[in-house]
Amino acid sequence: MLGGCDFCVRKSMMLTTSLRNVAVGLVIATGSFAGTEAVTAVAAFGLVSLLGTLALATFLAHSRDSH
Repeated sequence: MLGGCDFCVRKSMMLTTSLRNVAVGLVIATGSFAGTEAVTAVAAFGLVSLLGTLALATFLAHSRDSH
């Protein structure tokens, strides 16, 4: 809803927002909890999020092409 009516703007907002939060989490975890399991957990979450975002981007690219 916040992306407006243009599909391209909504798509880019979805993809960049999902990855930006992982970067902030990694900065906080490495700065405050260096050498602990928190860094591993955030890194694992980042990897899963990255793969999910890649799948979403692929789906959006193919679904838009079929219209």
